[in-house]
Amino acid sequence: MLALPRSAYIYQGENSACTRSKTSSTRRSRTPPGNAPATPSEAATAAASPLPWTGGTPPFGFSTTVSAMPWLPQPHDWKFHTAEANQADRTSMLLLYRSALRLRRNNPGLRGKDFRWLDSPAGTLLFERGNGLLCAVNLTDQPTPLPAATSPLIASGPLTKDGLLPPDAAVLLHRY
Repeated sequence: MLALPRSAYIYQGENSACTRSKTSSTRRSRTPPGNAPATPSEAATAAASPLPWTGGTPPFGFSTTVSAMPWLPQPHDWKFHTAEANQADRTSMLLLYRSALRLRRNNPGLRGKDFRWLDSPAGTLLFERGNGLLCAVNLTDQPTPLPAATSPLIASGPLTKDGLLPPDAAVLLHRY
């Protein structure tokens, strides 16, 4: 997404690999009676659990006291997705997003409107941006070769030992 032209929008928790709480629902909400959301959009916003910041148990730094729990429950496995845990993990989603945003901001080829789809194998996507940048996405369940004469700038996961793009991964490449 961050290799595409135009504005990018990062949803709450996406950059820390938080998934929507399966226990979250407006029925379990701690919202005071009479303050129900008026529209479906407001209901979706109201159902978003607060982001986890620190610690190993809810409320994960959202509040300084356990007695001030957030309006919706936070899954206990979010302890692995707190901002604090992401900072300590070199392979975390948060650090991947920060690197991709920095690359997007500093690389002129990602700031312009240049965009062109390229031919690619079935189940993959390949597009070109300015200054010889290519983005390859593998939507298959098998590793796929990268375009020739390229070097990776950033990838959503480690490339295989053979230099292949693993399943369900994306890579931004520089063509030389």
